[in-house]
Amino acid sequence: VKSKRVLTFDKSNQDASQILAEVYCQKEDYTNLTDVLSKNHSEKEIVQVLNNMGVAFSRDRKYEDAISMYENCILKIGGNEYIYAIYYNLGIVLNKVKRLDDAKKNFEMALEKKPDFTKARHALDKLLSESS
Repeated sequence: VKSKRVLTFDKSNQDASQILAEVYCQKEDYTNLTDVLSKNHSEKEIVQVLNNMGVAFSRDRKYEDAISMYENCILKIGGNEYIYAIYYNLGIVLNKVKRLDDAKKNFEMALEKKPDFTKARHALDKLLSESS
C-alpha cells in the first residue's frame, strides 16, 4: 500500500508502479494491474510485461491465470499494434487446455493484426491439420 501512496504523489515513479503491479499480480487482480501499468508505461511496455507474465503463468501450468492475464490485456489495450503477440500466446494456452475453437480464433486474430506473423500461421495450420 505504501507503493500506492508513492504512486499517488509521483505518477511517473516507475519503481512504485512496478511494486504495485507485482502486488496486483499476486492478488490475481489483472484489471488493476493493467491500470497501474498504464499510468507510466507505454502500451508497448505494457504488452511486453503482461505477455511475459502470461508466459510465466503458462510455463508454471497456471493456465487459467495466463488466460485471465491475456484476456484482460486484450480488453484494456486491444487496439495496440503489438497485441498480435497476446492473441498468439492466448491461442497457445487455449490449445494446451483443449479449447481448440477459442485457440483457432486467437491465432486468426493474431494473423489479422499481423498477417506476416509466421509463428501464428504455423500454430493455426498445425491446429487445423490435427483437428481434421
